[in-house]
Amino acid sequence: MIRSFSHVKLEALIGISGIKQADVFNDCVNVAKLDEKKAKRLVKSVGFKQVKLIDPPKTTSDACLAGAKVLLKNLEIDPKVIDGLIFITQTPDYLSPATSYILQKELGLSSETFLSDVTQGCSGFVYGLMLASNLISSKTCKKVLVCVGDVYNGAMRSRILDLSQVSNIAVFGDGAGVALLSYDENAEDSFYSIENNGEFYDTVISHYIGFRYRFSKDFDPEQVKELHGASIDGAVLADYMLKTVKDDLQRICSFAKCNFSDLSYCIAHQANKTLMSALSQVSNMSKNFMPFLAENTGNTSSASIPLAISENKDLLPKLTEKKVLLSGFGVGLSVASAILSMKKTTIIEPLYI
Repeated sequence: MIRSFSHVKLEALIGISGIKQADVFNDCVNVAKLDEKKAKRLVKSVGFKQVKLIDPPKTTSDACLAGAKVLLKNLEIDPKVIDGLIFITQTPDYLSPATSYILQKELGLSSETFLSDVTQGCSGFVYGLMLASNLISSKTCKKVLVCVGDVYNGAMRSRILDLSQVSNIAVFGDGAGVALLSYDENAEDSFYSIENNGEFYDTVISHYIGFRYRFSKDFDPEQVKELHGASIDGAVLADYMLKTVKDDLQRICSFAKCNFSDLSYCIAHQANKTLMSALSQVSNMSKNFMPFLAENTGNTSSASIPLAISENKDLLPKLTEKKVLLSGFGVGLSVASAILSMKKTTIIEPLYI
């Protein structure tokens, strides 16, 4: 799916993460019990020296709520004028009701607000921007909050050996992001490309959460008392990035009738340093054009793009000079890319909770 939108402005953006930081090398050695040589190789490969964590009982909605309040206060916006809220996560407060109803209550949004929960991972932020753009372009809404993120690593870290892959300790952090999109008659056109490949649905999968396992003959109620992490087929995921994601970046540029040189940066999902370097090479991009920005934050799922921007706006001097290319990719498998202007975007300092 590829679409363009007119009169939609990315008005503001903020990244949220944990005030707590974990040293990746120390955790690899002391928690995951890797030998020092293997731990050093792993840290060098993924590029994350520290990861930020949000400790329980705080949830993804708590992080989004805190960020949304700061954003609205910064822009001096009355919550009652927000007429749309999209919440995107893999870690909702409950299976039912939808977490967006909780955010509506806590933010004091109108009863007329359009609410939607979406289950997405690393492509979720761009997915949310496109959904919000569609609501605004169709004149269903005028101001839409997009709240994204995942919080579970702070809760799971002490039981990391329960994870299906202990190397996850070197990669994943906790984070959230909030963006406000608004109707603006003079906004520059934005462009979106989304590709979904369900044939690879089990490449990144949490087997023990949800009802398929509970309804199976193998269900063990004792087993599900513990939290379980995602099982990841790294080889398939890397191949997807270097083929499908690369092609999607070319496709959206062709649709928008531009080249990489016409854009300020490609702010991509901060998967890990090695994968991002490989993607930039096969796409004929410079490292400066697709920067690795999460050395001290970690892979924060759908929050990685807003966090990368919010935490590093001083390192991205050209961000508002030209349109920017955003690209999220991962679980699904899916890739969602966007070309949009941030000339009128208020980038708010990151919030740590």
